[in-house]
Amino acid sequence: MDIRKIIAAVLMICFVVSSPVIADTKYVNSMEGLRVRDKPTTDGEILSVIPFGAAVQLLDDEDYGGWYLIDYGKEEAYISGEYTQDTNPMADMTHMGKWRITAYAYTGSPCANGNFPQVDYTIACNSLPFGTVVYISGVGFRTVEDRGPQSMGSEWLDIYMGDVNQCIQWGDQYRDVYVVEE
Repeated sequence: MDIRKIIAAVLMICFVVSSPVIADTKYVNSMEGLRVRDKPTTDGEILSVIPFGAAVQLLDDEDYGGWYLIDYGKEEAYISGEYTQDTNPMADMTHMGKWRITAYAYTGSPCANGNFPQVDYTIACNSLPFGTVVYISGVGFRTVEDRGPQSMGSEWLDIYMGDVNQCIQWGDQYRDVYVVEE
């Protein structure tokens, strides 16, 4: 037998044996992201966080007490099945692109829609109607309740935060923005 064919066959077997078998795909449905752990328990060390809407490949169909086994680089790791779903939660959202994201703090006045601003809820935007729900990458869901200064362009959101120091720490960032379709 030709030695090249034998080597090729051995390499193919090694590749098949060493490649992880993907059982299923799940999608992260937690706004805060999904923690990857070294054990199937909340006591396991957090290895990383997978962002909202990201696809996760499961290594098998087994349920480890509500946890799934995933391929994490050269290691195996676990994610909680409680924060996954079969369909992409971002499928009903429209990607608006990278927008400028700034922050503001309480001024003592109500928002332009008449409500008082709420942390983790209110944003100001001059180009979207009141009540529009957006998802800001790395931030989460927010609702348009306020308007910003005239200088605020059409691709700019101002996040309401609890205090001025948080706003200063946030600074001026660019993030992907998605509008949630109702």
